[in-house]
Amino acid sequence: MTFCVIEYCLQYRIGRVALCFCAVHFDHWCLRWSLQPLSGARVMNSIQPAFSEGSASETARRIDSVAWAAFFIWVGIAMLMGVPWDWFLVGVGVLTLAAQFFHWSMDNKVDLFWIACGVAFLAGGVWMLLQFPWPLAPILIILLGIVLLSKALR
Repeated sequence: MTFCVIEYCLQYRIGRVALCFCAVHFDHWCLRWSLQPLSGARVMNSIQPAFSEGSASETARRIDSVAWAAFFIWVGIAMLMGVPWDWFLVGVGVLTLAAQFFHWSMDNKVDLFWIACGVAFLAGGVWMLLQFPWPLAPILIILLGIVLLSKALR
């Protein structure tokens, strides 16, 4: 169910200068804009999530759910289409880094482990695409596993 609410719209006039500020909520997003003809006509837009402070974990959960759904869709497509390992790794790396980017853009906690995984998958896939003679992808993934194992055994 979608909803659109104009939270408020204010207009101030000071002589020949006008300032208009509106906040429009659409679903879980808030579009805020203002027009400030102080030094020529200038429009500033910003789109911000309209979640309350208490729902940051809900936002993070939704991002994670969408990321996992996209991952499983990608795996299914890769299996059906016979996608080679290099492109599969690039896709997994892009999905992983995109999820962390969305966490960062929503001011949620960014997980450095998943950034490292995304970089390793992306670098390994690109390395394989460029057909360099050294096997970087397996080495990166093995090193990532060794780092995780050493942290777990401390």
